[in-house]
Amino acid sequence: MSSLSPLAALSLSLAAPAALAAPAALDYQAPAGCPDEGSFVLAVEARGASLEAAERAVGKLEPRRLRVRIEPDGSGFTGSLVVQTSAGDSQPRHVSGKSCAEVGDALAVVTAIALQREPEAPTDVAAAPAAAAPAAPATEALPPPAAERGPVQLVMARRDVLVPPGKLVLDHISTHTLSAGVQLGAIRGVVLPRLDYSISRTNLVTTPDARAFVLGNEFRVRWTLLGPAQHDAPGYETSLLGIKAGVGGCTPLTYDPAGLIFKVCSDMTVGIMALNTRSTRGGPTREKTQGLATANVEAHVQYNLSRLLHLDLRAGGEMWLNRISAEREDGSRLFQSPLFNAYVMVGVGFHF
Repeated sequence: MSSLSPLAALSLSLAAPAALAAPAALDYQAPAGCPDEGSFVLAVEARGASLEAAERAVGKLEPRRLRVRIEPDGSGFTGSLVVQTSAGDSQPRHVSGKSCAEVGDALAVVTAIALQREPEAPTDVAAAPAAAAPAAPATEALPPPAAERGPVQLVMARRDVLVPPGKLVLDHISTHTLSAGVQLGAIRGVVLPRLDYSISRTNLVTTPDARAFVLGNEFRVRWTLLGPAQHDAPGYETSLLGIKAGVGGCTPLTYDPAGLIFKVCSDMTVGIMALNTRSTRGGPTREKTQGLATANVEAHVQYNLSRLLHLDLRAGGEMWLNRISAEREDGSRLFQSPLFNAYVMVGVGFHF
C-alpha cells in the first residue's frame, strides 16, 4: 500500500496527458465528511481527465466502470480504485493517508491516469502482486554497474549536475590488494623486504542517463610487514623485523573501472621494529624493540584485468619520523636509519 501527498498528486497530474482513451462510468462511495462524488469528479477534471467526456464517447470504445472506495482505518483513511470492463476487473490501486481529503486527492490522480490509458487486460488477482499507485514506470531500466563500463568522471569539489527523472544509484567499489616489494635506503646497506595488504573504498554515483561519477578521495587502510632482513657490520650481525599499520587516502587522476586507474596516495602509519644484535665473536644477543612512525606519498597504478581481478604497481617515498638504530655492547652505534627512504612494489588483488 502506498501513500500520496497532495503535493505529489499535483506533480503527477501535471505530467499526465489530457487525451481520453476510453469511456467510463463512476461508482463512488465515501464516508460522511469526505469529498462527495461531485467534488471528486471536479478533482479528476482538474487533473486533465473528464468523466463527462468519457460518457459522451460511449459506443466508440469499450466502456469502463471506475469503482472508487474510501474507508476509514486505524491510522487514517484508505482508498482504492478498480477499473471494471467486460474482460474483467483490474488490480486494485491502493492509497492511504491521515485525512480523507488527502486520500480523495490521491485517488483523483490515480483515476485521471486510469482514464487516460487504454483498458487493461484482466489479470489473475490471486497470482499477481498488488499494484501500487503509479509514480514511475515499472519497466524503468537501471544503468549497468560502473565496473562494467568505461572511464567515469571525477568530482573533487562541489558540482551541480542536471539529471533526467529516474533513479540515482549510489554505490562503491571495494579493493583488496596484496603487494610485495622492497624498501630502499631505510637501513644503510640493507634491501628491506616489504609486504603490504591494503583495503580501499571508492564511492560512485550513477545518474539515470548512465553517467557515472567518483565522489571525492578514496579511503584506504594498509598493513605492512618489513623484513626479515639482516644488517652486517664488522664483528656484528643485526636481524630486523617490523610491522606497522595506518590509514590514508588516494586522489584519482584517471579512473576506468574496466581498465587503468592512476592515483596519488598518502598514508600515516605506526608500528614497531625488533632488532637483535649479536657479536660474531660470541657473547650475548642485544634485543631491542623500537616504535616506528612513518608518512609516505606514492604513485599508484592499478590495471583491472577483469570485473574482479587487477594488477598493481606502487612507487613512493617515505619519511621515518623516528630513527631506527642498533648499538654495540659499549653503546657505540652500528647504524641509524635516515629520515627519508623509498620503496617500489608490485601486487595483485580483487575488487567488487
